[in-house]
Amino acid sequence: MPSNDELKLIYSELPSKTSEEVDVKFNQELRGRRILKWFVLFTAVIIPALIALLGWSHPLFSALALIFAWYKCADKWLSLSGRKLKTDAELAAEEDERLKEHHHYHCKLNPEGFERLKLENFKVNRKERLHRKLESMQSAEIEN
Repeated sequence: MPSNDELKLIYSELPSKTSEEVDVKFNQELRGRRILKWFVLFTAVIIPALIALLGWSHPLFSALALIFAWYKCADKWLSLSGRKLKTDAELAAEEDERLKEHHHYHCKLNPEGFERLKLENFKVNRKERLHRKLESMQSAEIEN
């Protein structure tokens, strides 16, 4: 059985990670998840609870809370009734989703045609890659 040093030498070309590197990455991801959890807890629970407490304790804060609640209700009503104006990004995302659903529907209707189209696309991509590679080889020959 080869030792660890011999294994490192044999497999030197392969990427590898030590257990310490894996532990560090895991701890970073865990820390990020904890921060996200606390952020969500703070914004979804603590801030509304503070607004409710302030609204109960002072008339100015209760008026602000009432106006904010009316704003959220109006915003939801406009979006549900279809009267809310959408941003260009929202319109583009909806159009992209509509096109994806449309293509998926037609691919399910004609799976053989979809397979032919995929094969044709793979052939075209292969030809383009080969053409680019040949061009790069020719330009390398010219430079030398």
